[in-house]
Amino acid sequence: MAKAERDWQVPLVIRGPRGATLTAAGALLASHARTVEEASGRAEAELAAPLGHLSLRLRIGTFQAAALHLLPPALTTAHRPAT
Repeated sequence: MAKAERDWQVPLVIRGPRGATLTAAGALLASHARTVEEASGRAEAELAAPLGHLSLRLRIGTFQAAALHLLPPALTTAHRPAT
């Protein structure tokens, strides 16, 4: 985020003690990112169909605090076989 803010010379998030909030510019960029991600997903699906393989990639977007404290136990739980 900091690099994008430097590159575009506009604040994208308002950082606070309990996280961050998107600015108007950040929300605009996020809406375009969703469009790009959706188009990329469609293209990947179209490519995978003729190739006959399944992608096993999982993408997770999160803030650092969530990544450090919430993801490890969640991923461990998800990885365990059902009992």
